[in-house]
Amino acid sequence: MKSILSFIFLLIICSNSFGQNESDISFNQDEIERLKIYPKTFQYGTIHLSEEQRHEPCFRDYNKNSLKLDIVNPKTGKTAPLTNGKTKRKNLKVKFERIILNRENNEITIEGTVKGGWYGAGSDVDIYIGEKVDTTSLHILSPNLHYTIIHEGKELKEPIVLDTFPAFYLRNYAHTKSDVGRNYDKKRDFKIVSKINKNSVLTFGLSVSYSEIFEIGKLLAIRNDDDENSEKK
Repeated sequence: MKSILSFIFLLIICSNSFGQNESDISFNQDEIERLKIYPKTFQYGTIHLSEEQRHEPCFRDYNKNSLKLDIVNPKTGKTAPLTNGKTKRKNLKVKFERIILNRENNEITIEGTVKGGWYGAGSDVDIYIGEKVDTTSLHILSPNLHYTIIHEGKELKEPIVLDTFPAFYLRNYAHTKSDVGRNYDKKRDFKIVSKINKNSVLTFGLSVSYSEIFEIGKLLAIRNDDDENSEKK
């Protein structure tokens, strides 16, 4: 009986040792929240990079958009103001349940849930880990087939560039989607695994919603500080 108990105890020890990785370091919600940047600023979309002939995830700041136009009703001929001002956007709320960084290969595993934004018949959130590249986005005004647009007192007959918006896109990224959320079940689970470097950002994007953006590349510096402190002890 004593030998059987010893064998079971040995199995438990081996099981625990195999389940742990000394190269892994974990982070909590508060540590990630301190890395959040641009709250209530950027909206998710895509950008076409002509030199690479592909679309990349892009985040634009429309907060300063306050264009005012007049439109002419083709049926009545009457002119009415059309204000293309700030669109009311909803917020996303990310809850991180597991964040593990492997010290040896800089691979990070992040699991959690995303709530907020719109749901309708169902919506999922695009999640990326990649390198942020600053750019600008053109604000182009084009003629409309259904009504006449009056800009600065003249009928708009061809597209014109009105302004530029601050923006950034991602390169060298990993991408996943959350589970679909619905009005009766608003929690969207997600998991993403990716290598990171000091320039990496983690983004959550959903149309007509403010994106959540985190500078997770800075976790590498936190990890290095912890390593140095442990060596000094």
